[in-house]
Amino acid sequence: MTSTIHADKIMNSSGDQDSGVDLLVNDQVKIKTANTDRVTVTDATTTIHNNLHSVGTIIQTVASEFTTANVNPSANQTWTTVGPNVTITPKFSNSKILVSHSGMGNLNNTQYAGVRFLRGTTDIGTHWTYMNIANNAPISFNMFNLDNPATTNATTYYIQIWSDINYTQLRYNYYGQGDGGTRQSVIMAQEIAQ
Repeated sequence: MTSTIHADKIMNSSGDQDSGVDLLVNDQVKIKTANTDRVTVTDATTTIHNNLHSVGTIIQTVASEFTTANVNPSANQTWTTVGPNVTITPKFSNSKILVSHSGMGNLNNTQYAGVRFLRGTTDIGTHWTYMNIANNAPISFNMFNLDNPATTNATTYYIQIWSDINYTQLRYNYYGQGDGGTRQSVIMAQEIAQ
């Protein structure tokens, strides 16, 4: 036996009656608390209001590309900002920001060479390699970092490179044979719900 209850609203029978299920609009169900819509379901969409997100959900993604070839550090033993940067404005101060960078390069007898992420002026992750022979070799500038900026202010991430010696021989976005390829490096920031 099947029963049907016809109602426009379902609310608690005591208290201020400002929470419950709203069925007033055809093909739409709203769940409310404190007289505020929390979830709306229609025949086409489900909307979660008030920025409620499950832990691990990607809230937003911002990316930037860079195609300038053969960018060098400005001098030996000098961190130099190169490539793309990306600015993200977190919606929640407890969110983590997953920062990803993809890019290639070339080096030749630079001894130590480094690449790092900056959040503003703060180093949030540095990677090193070493090359002490006079021979061109590829270098990967691919990096990931899970950052906790603890803010809802606009936050900018940068890439920097560093060469111990022969700084003109460390090339970010190396142009390749005959200036071929797209030389596209990308930095991406994703806000992750906590």
